[in-house]
Amino acid sequence: MAYDTPLNSHQVPIWIQLWGLPLEYQTPRVATRIAQIAGKVISVDSADVNMRTQVLINPSKPFLPGCFIRRDDHDGALTWIEFRYETSCGIIESSDIDQMMMNEQVDLIHVRRNHNTEEELFNEACINNREESPPERVTPQLFQYYVTQMGNDSISEFTNKTSFKIYCKSDPNLLLTIKDGKVILAPADPSDDYQHWYKDERFRSRVRDSVGFPSFALVNKVTGQAIKHSIGACHPVRLIPYRKSDYPDVSILWGESTDLGDNYRAIRMINNIRLNLDAFRDDKSRVCNGAIIGLWEWNHGDNQQWKIVPYCKFLIKNYKVHETHRLIPRSRMLASSRSRIVPAC
Repeated sequence: MAYDTPLNSHQVPIWIQLWGLPLEYQTPRVATRIAQIAGKVISVDSADVNMRTQVLINPSKPFLPGCFIRRDDHDGALTWIEFRYETSCGIIESSDIDQMMMNEQVDLIHVRRNHNTEEELFNEACINNREESPPERVTPQLFQYYVTQMGNDSISEFTNKTSFKIYCKSDPNLLLTIKDGKVILAPADPSDDYQHWYKDERFRSRVRDSVGFPSFALVNKVTGQAIKHSIGACHPVRLIPYRKSDYPDVSILWGESTDLGDNYRAIRMINNIRLNLDAFRDDKSRVCNGAIIGLWEWNHGDNQQWKIVPYCKFLIKNYKVHETHRLIPRSRMLASSRSRIVPAC
């Protein structure tokens, strides 16, 4: 779908992929409306996995990382749509342009879904009267607040459910956690809620991988963010605010393999079982504290074999963690004056 649009000498056509756009909204009209906040839309392509639009953009100005859309079929829930800019050097992700959004605005576009016609998909007044009602300016601090608040609201349903720890065979004393917006491994500490994950299996019977294993999402207890697929092999996984929905977001769904021995399993993309969760090794081929988590093709490595184990609430409450990361009873800790103790759980 293309539009006849005169080119401006200060603008260049750039393709923008719309990541996170729900399936029921993947139409040329919806994609056009969303991409309009980035620039003049001249073409729409819906042939790929993700909708993408070709937009006239002034490359000397900051790129928008994305926008929120409000959906009336989910009690007005906000959904984050990530913009990925295609260039001759590859795809520019939002993580690469976070520093450029300091003074840029992100529209809260009100989307209305209608089963009969696309003409009423949008609240035209909200779109056409942008100059009369200036959209909210979003600073990085406010953007992070949106992400955190959305996550907190979404994971409230998990409050009374069991959380899990996740580690690989290379070093069971290093647990999956979040630091500085990245998924990494860190020394085990049951009192650190960043190392606690919820396993959301709401779509296990509806979405399965190519060999029939059920799907699940991994949601962090603190940030409310779900682990999202990377852009491909050798790239780190990403984080996205988790939103409860009746429609599965395949980009945050994972599957496990059969038992590889001692209950370790591969964790794979639900829609591409060739790519596995992988703890990246350092230059000495070791998996160390701070190891980044990404995707890699299967190579039978210990850094690709994982366990997702439920935390025992009793142990977390009544044990302290020794510096070797072994769980030791409080009574033994108090009896040993030579033991170095990490703060209580």
